[in-house]
Amino acid sequence: MKRRTAIRSILTLPAAMALPVPLPAQVAGPAPPPSNEMPDTPTVAADTHTDTVVKAFNADQFAALNKLSSILVPSLPDTPGGLDAKAGEFLDFLISQSPPDRVMLYNEGLDRLNQEARKRTGKPFGEITAEQARPILAPLHEPWTYEPSTDPFTCFLRAAKEDILKATRNSRQYISVVSRRNRRAGGMGIYWFPIND
Repeated sequence: MKRRTAIRSILTLPAAMALPVPLPAQVAGPAPPPSNEMPDTPTVAADTHTDTVVKAFNADQFAALNKLSSILVPSLPDTPGGLDAKAGEFLDFLISQSPPDRVMLYNEGLDRLNQEARKRTGKPFGEITAEQARPILAPLHEPWTYEPSTDPFTCFLRAAKEDILKATRNSRQYISVVSRRNRRAGGMGIYWFPIND
């Protein structure tokens, strides 16, 4: 019998060690104030305090790019133009992320637009009319050739025209207007008819 009692006490020893030990009685004090788990942090709109996008152009260059966008892709009654599609804002971001030679092409080209406009009208390119800009943009009216131009300003104007067209036609504003117009006209002339014998 003593042997069974000894074995039983050895087997129950780990179970007894796992039992919680009662804590000493604590004195109840004043209850702590309820904590606000979410701290009050004042917030402001980021756009009011900083630029959210890296900019490639200064104010005069950006104004010239916007004017160029409005001239090259003008707004029509039923289609947004380059200015409505925010092509300038997109290109400002795109060029800031482009290789250095592309950045230099745009910076020098936009500076040249402003210089030519000031020389002719006394105002920067962003403030002149489309009619006043016509002689400055004359290189765009030259016949197209396979050979790239050796004039950096002509290269800039051709590159900017292509980029502004792409930025406009791929913008949310342009796509939403054109897709609504095409959906309204959906089904007009797209059916094929059976051939009559």
